[in-house]
Amino acid sequence: MNCRELVLAALRCEQVDRVPWLEIGFAGEIAGQILGEPVIGGTGYHPHADLEVYEHYLRQMIRLSEKIGLCTLPLKCWSPAFSRARTGEGVRVYGREGLITDLASLERYTAQAPEPADMAFAACAEVFARRAAETQLCRVFQVGGVYSHSEASMNLEGLSIALYEQPELVRRMFQWQADFVVATLELLLPRYEVDFVLYGDDMAFKTGTFMSPAHFREFLWPHLKRICDTVKRFGLPIVLHSDGNLLEIMDDLLAAGFVGIHPMENLAMDIVAVHQEYGDRLCCIGNLDVDLIDRCPVEQVEAEVRRLLRSLGRRGYIFASGNSITQWARLENVLAISRLLAEQEARG
Repeated sequence: MNCRELVLAALRCEQVDRVPWLEIGFAGEIAGQILGEPVIGGTGYHPHADLEVYEHYLRQMIRLSEKIGLCTLPLKCWSPAFSRARTGEGVRVYGREGLITDLASLERYTAQAPEPADMAFAACAEVFARRAAETQLCRVFQVGGVYSHSEASMNLEGLSIALYEQPELVRRMFQWQADFVVATLELLLPRYEVDFVLYGDDMAFKTGTFMSPAHFREFLWPHLKRICDTVKRFGLPIVLHSDGNLLEIMDDLLAAGFVGIHPMENLAMDIVAVHQEYGDRLCCIGNLDVDLIDRCPVEQVEAEVRRLLRSLGRRGYIFASGNSITQWARLENVLAISRLLAEQEARG
């Protein structure tokens, strides 16, 4: 089975010849070390305003995938978030500050927002589709995210308070973000052939969801269902990426239409237990701890990769890091992952 066949079979929870490898991000610094040449791209797979630069980057990432055994090739098609860099006086301040505080600010900033066709990903999609079609890699559009981009636009505290004090603001914020995601899908999917859609939306921390399950079902779930239905209309599977613990809403996510969950962050969810409970109807994707990859000796990484492969088997499972391959990853650990996944075929 080639990469495309492996991933699609795994998403259908069918038996595969070997466990495929998926990453939603791969830092250019680490890709460059593997390829022996400079690679742009930050955390990886983003579009670029210069199409020649993007095509060069895409060719590099295709060569990287073929060299180390990655099975998917994504293009990130993120929606806008309305925020600005935080500032501080006399101190170094990290992060961003949301700009949406009320209905008036929501209307003002959304009125100025670009359409999906004006975004860099729309121009890059043709290059992506053309180059990806020359490979056996599984082609993915990554879109998102109604909750996380609303949170970035309102701040976590602001959004959380607004659920009680300004619920109409939250409804309209979520509606605008969902409309943008659906418009993106309806722009891209009729024009370019991909194999599945990955919807990215960080909606949980390590012990539970940012919103209560009741608020999730009232405010967010209908939008997730609409996004899933849009993807299904084009005959494609859809996978959810969210960090954190999703156990309280897992059945809701399946009911919305997601066929896979990534990355089942290892400090938040027991991927083996989830696989045992949902394995016949949910593809589990993950979840090698990013901290192991970034900081730990190769022997510890190898032991955990072997444990995951042994415990999860070759049905309804796709290997991935607990988020992505970051710029701090130890090269020897990334190469060890590649080697162990390649050894599956030799063992049969």
